[in-house]
Amino acid sequence: MSGDDVIDLLRLRAERCAQSGLAQPIVGTPEEALALGARIAAQLAALPNSERLLFLAYLDQISSTLQGRLERLAEEMAASGERLTAAQRQGAGCRAYATVAALPRRRPRPG
Repeated sequence: MSGDDVIDLLRLRAERCAQSGLAQPIVGTPEEALALGARIAAQLAALPNSERLLFLAYLDQISSTLQGRLERLAEEMAASGERLTAAQRQGAGCRAYATVAALPRRRPRPG
C-alpha cells in the first residue's frame, strides 16, 4: 500500500466514522494506529514541499474526526462509570438487606 493509499484509507474510515455519528472506530488497535502513523510520517518526509500541504490538509480532516471520536468515547466511558457506580450502590443495599434478613429472630418468651 502506498502512502497515498494510507491517507485514502484513513480518509474513508474517518468519513465512515463521521457518518456513523462517531460510533465506528477509525483504527482497530493501538498497534494499527502506530503502524499507520509511522507510514504517514515516512510518506510525509518523502513528499516534495508542494504536495505536503495537501497531505497535511487531509491529515487535519482525519485529526478532527479522531478528536470527535475521542470525545464521544470519553462521554460513553463516563456514562458507563455512572452506571457501574449505581449498580455497586444497589448491590451494597441488597447485601445489607440480606445480612439483616439472615439475623436470627427473637421470639417473645412465654410467660
